[in-house]
Parts: sequence; C-alpha cells; structure tokens
Amino acid sequence: MTSDTEVLTYLKPFLDNESLSYFSFEFSPPIDSSLSYKEQAVRALKNSRLVMCNENFARAYNSKKDQILNKSYYEIIPEHDEALIFLEEFARKEFSFENEIVTEVESDGTTLHTLNNIWCTIKEKHIHSIFGIDINITEQVERERAVEKHEKMLSKILSVIPVGIYQHNEHGNLTFGNAMAEKILGQSVDGATLDEWLKKIHTDDKARILEAFNQSIESRNRFSEEYRITRNNGDMVHVLTESEPIYDENDRFQGMIGFLSDISQRIEFERKLQQSIIERELLLAEIHHRVKNNLAIVSGLIDLQRYSNNNEVLDSELLNTRTRIMSIASVHKLLYESENFSDISIKKLIKKLCKEIKKSYESDQLKVKFRITAGPVFLNANRAVPFGLIVNELVTNSYKHGFKNKKAGTITIHVESVEDQVRFSYSDDGDTFSGNYTQSSIPKDSLGFQLIYNLSVQLSSSHLEISDAGGFNFTMDFERENISAKGSTINKAFGNELKQLFG
Repeated sequence: MTSDTEVLTYLKPFLDNESLSYFSFEFSPPIDSSLSYKEQAVRALKNSRLVMCNENFARAYNSKKDQILNKSYYEIIPEHDEALIFLEEFARKEFSFENEIVTEVESDGTTLHTLNNIWCTIKEKHIHSIFGIDINITEQVERERAVEKHEKMLSKILSVIPVGIYQHNEHGNLTFGNAMAEKILGQSVDGATLDEWLKKIHTDDKARILEAFNQSIESRNRFSEEYRITRNNGDMVHVLTESEPIYDENDRFQGMIGFLSDISQRIEFERKLQQSIIERELLLAEIHHRVKNNLAIVSGLIDLQRYSNNNEVLDSELLNTRTRIMSIASVHKLLYESENFSDISIKKLIKKLCKEIKKSYESDQLKVKFRITAGPVFLNANRAVPFGLIVNELVTNSYKHGFKNKKAGTITIHVESVEDQVRFSYSDDGDTFSGNYTQSSIPKDSLGFQLIYNLSVQLSSSHLEISDAGGFNFTMDFERENISAKGSTINKAFGNELKQLFG
C-alpha cells in the first residue's frame, strides 16, 4: 500500500472492533539506503513515532493511549527480532508487503501472545509508516501448548506401557503401533498390511480369528481372542488381542483400536500347572489307594486274630476295632473314587459305613432298617475321617446294645446344612439306653463315648446332645470347613486301643 489513506480505508472495518488492537508508526526521516538492511531496520524503529492506536493496544503494554502516542517503537515495545526481521526483509525486497508475526509481551506479569498483521506505506521507495492489527491469541497458544504437552506425555506413556497398542484402518492395515506392539510382533508396524498380519497367525488359529474379526465388525462388539503368531525370526508367541471397532458419523466402519499382549509366559505357566495338577491327582490317587489297601490288610489281620481264639470278649473288641479301621478305609476309598480327591459326599459316606457295619453285625435273628436323608453336604478329608468314626461308633452301639434283645430295629439319620454348620441327627428305636448328656457331661468310662467326645472336639462341634427319648438320640453341630485337623485322625483313645490289642 502506498498511502496512509489506502491503509486507513482498508483498516476501517477493524477499527470499531473492541476485541482487536490496532496501531500505526510513522518513520521520519526516511531510512538511509546506504546503510545495511539490518542497520536500516534498527534506525527505522528507533526513529519511529506512534501516531495512532486504540486503548486495547496501549493496555497490552501496561499503558494508556495518551501515554504512548508519539513514542518510538522501542520505547513502547521491548526490542525483539521479529520487528527487525520484518523491516530488514522489506528493505531487501524494496516493496511493500503484508506479514503476520507472533510476539510475546509482558503485561502485569502475564505473558500475552499476539498475532500481528502489518502493512507498510511507501514514499520514495522508503518505509514511511507501518500499520498493524494485533489479535490476542493467548488462549489459543496456551491451548496449543497444553495439547502439545499432553501429546508428549501420551507419547511417553505409550512408549513405556507394557502392553502393545495398535490401530488399523478399514482395510486392516496398521496405522499406529507403540514400541511394545512392535516388540511383540517382532517388526515395525509402519506400513504393515493385513496380509502380513495374517501370515504371522498360526495356521490352526487363522480361520477362527478371521471369523471372530468379521463377527466383531458386524455385531459391533469387542474383539477378544487368544492365538499364536510367528515372528520374522521364527519365534512363536501366544498373544491376546482385545480391540473395539470404530465407525464414522455415517456409520461406516473405519478400523479398530486395541491392545496386544504377549501371554506366552501365562500359557506356559498354565501348561506346567495343569501338568502339576495331573501329577498331584495321580499321586493322591495312589496314596489313598495304598492307605485303603494297607488298612484292609490290618483289618484282615484282625479277622485272623478273631478266628484263632475262642474268647467272646476279645472277639467283640476285635470286631469293634475292625469296623473302626474299615470306617477310615471307607473314607480313603471314597476319596480315591472322587473327582477332586478332596471332597466326599456325606450321604455316600454314611450309606457306605452303614452297609459295612451291617455286614459285620446283622444276622438272621436281627434285621435293621436304615432311613437316611441328607442334603448336598460335602466334607474334606480332615472332616470325613472323624465324622466317619463317630457314625461307626453310633451304628455299632445300636447293633450291640440298642437291638440286643430285639429281632428288628430302625436307625434314622438326617444331615442338613445350617448356615456354615452341619447338623447331624441320629436315632434308633432300641430299648436299653437311658440318660441325657451334653458334650461336657459325656461319661469317660466308655471307650465308645470317649471316642465320640474326642472326635467331636476334633470337628469343632458347637453343640452335642444325647438323650433317651424313645430310644437313643444323638445330635451334633459342627463346622463344615476345616483346613487343618486338630490332632491326629486316629486320636489317642483309638491309638491306645490298638496298643492294647497289638502291643
């Protein structure tokens, strides 16, 4: 622009905009063309004079309009390279032009960022004056810097996160991948295509992955699959891919973004764990089988001892001991036959024990009927052995004493869960028992009662009651779970009996 009038005409629409600031500097005398371009620019700024501005411009430099009019450029604005570069460039080209520069100025301790639009007027090939409009872009610059800061932080996080992150377009070609994704894949993701990805997938997994991929796009659900890939160096790794499909505003599929994890260590751990479980199950099965067989041998030795003597009292005691041993053997047999070697159905245990005892004690002169009801209650080995011994003592007692003078009898057994407790109820319709006892008042002069007391303590029984209402009645509540047994399964009373028999 060659005159002030042209500039003012051009600036007229902006001068009434209160959100903008404008200014005009006039240079007098004209710049000496014999000086270097930079010297011309410096002298022009020093000899300039502010001839026009608004309050917004003055406020940016912590002043008022009347205070800065007629002052030079350097008196108002701190010296900076942008103005020198602008004027030096003008002097070099020898024509007027418009330019945009960004400056930073301090106002009340606050940094302001302004976008300067500057025009020049020329007289005799020299800058006569400059006009400018300053736009405050502080908020914009701060937002851009905040975005840049967050982008750097995000880039840093993506580079160190121990999970691969990737994105591919609608054609399946990778458009982004962090360092971990490249490490897992064993190659750079730049320009990697869908065909290259598919070639890495194990042959046995490829059809399944393609089907799941297409289904995820159609249903718009998360894609989550485990599969094997082969790296360029030949190593095979197990990976887990989880991704979400992306759609544009027109509902068109745009690709996926997701995570890629190397799960090779987990797969290997699971394989070793499974192998360990199999070995443990085989070992436990062998242990329970051998314990059952050994107890059967002991039981057989007791039977030989019974058949080799004519002492009825000793025979009775040996039979009691044999049934106790067989009750323990029954527990190990059920453990051996169970699926997990740790839990036994209490109903199966009771039925098996009653069947074994029935074979030992029942005869043509005595027929006993069993009524057994039990819910889905399971016991671990630490609970099953002492519980089985208690059942053995009760049923044996009914045969030996309750039905001693009877030709028929009925034994009723009921088991149920009461919160975290097991409630066990036992009764017979025999006619020789009298007395009422609790756990603390059980007589200690009977080996059978002493065994029941000790075993109830081992089961952490919270309630035990014995009564003679209509026969013999026994009720006991005990904890369902127990990690470690309180004492030996074959307790001291039972151990002393064995010592007396074989010691």
